[in-house]
Amino acid sequence: MEEENFIEELDKKRRIFYYGGIAAVVFSFLILYIFVIADMLGGRSGLDEEKPGNGQVSEVGEGQEDGIYHVEVKTKDDCLDMDDKNESRKCLDNIALDSAIDDNLFSKCNDIGNESLRNDCMHQVAHNQESIALCLKISDEAIKKTCVSDVAISLKDPSVCSAAFRESFELKECRDVATAFTIAYSGKKDDIGECAAIETKEYSNLCFLNSYVSKYGGDCEKIPSAYRQYCIDYKAMEAAENPEDCDVVKDSNYKEYCLKVAEVGAIEARYFDTDGDGITDGNELFMKTDPKKVDTDGDGINDGAEWIILGIDPGNPDTDGDGLNDSQEMQDYRTNPKNPDTDGDGRNDGLEVKMKRNPLTKD
Repeated sequence: MEEENFIEELDKKRRIFYYGGIAAVVFSFLILYIFVIADMLGGRSGLDEEKPGNGQVSEVGEGQEDGIYHVEVKTKDDCLDMDDKNESRKCLDNIALDSAIDDNLFSKCNDIGNESLRNDCMHQVAHNQESIALCLKISDEAIKKTCVSDVAISLKDPSVCSAAFRESFELKECRDVATAFTIAYSGKKDDIGECAAIETKEYSNLCFLNSYVSKYGGDCEKIPSAYRQYCIDYKAMEAAENPEDCDVVKDSNYKEYCLKVAEVGAIEARYFDTDGDGITDGNELFMKTDPKKVDTDGDGINDGAEWIILGIDPGNPDTDGDGLNDSQEMQDYRTNPKNPDTDGDGRNDGLEVKMKRNPLTKD
């Protein structure tokens, strides 16, 4: 049953979170920050340099120029000659991966023995081909959904999200992130105001930041006055070297963060988590949650647990809008906070509770 699968999936997420989930997710958003601000300032992050696939990097030695690395590309015969069978299989899988990606052939991913690497290969090829049909062939549900979301962004077509997303909140997230990039890279300047209509989590800010770069070259002064201040605030709090640099910042939370940057530097400031909820202050500002409140929306679940473990909205006490707050759904009724009708009987969970019916059973 759907509710049993949801509870089982949640238990798995809790275990993953306990053993390091926070570090992985927060780091991924740190990388997002680096890319965005590097683009805005006209720099290069250095994180997008090509890396060898199955090759090995040799040391700089006699006859080689300092700083020049030479890649030794392995062949299938090299892999088969390895004494360690595990290393041999890894080597062959990496060759198969490189071949599939180079040829952009989805079918070649099936030559990869390791399931995780095979799914990653399918994701990359499906994304490269901008093919929803290929995304749907991926066995891992999470990677499948990520693939569909990536393709929706590439196609600038939020409507394709319905191919993989069934839960209303996840579907809205996929559509909103695709909409954010659709607006940002529309080639027009007069639609920047549409970013403000995006409701889900951080995607409104993501839309504005990308629009600043793509539409106005990162020059805050060229942006219409109604949407200019966030650009000014963001740039200041990423690059402040002294407290006076923060005088241009209007929002009090942004100004406080800006002063931290001026005091300790942008890199060090990214590690601050004032309220101890597992989300850094910079990410909280980006996501529109309060960096000084453990539970921004007051639903009884802290922001870090909502965002990182549960995948629900830390800024909305009733993520799926069914009339039950997220804490009630999780703790009292065991319903899905991302699905307004957990049991799929046509009545939303809040209504069923009011009618004294079981929201987990079709009746």
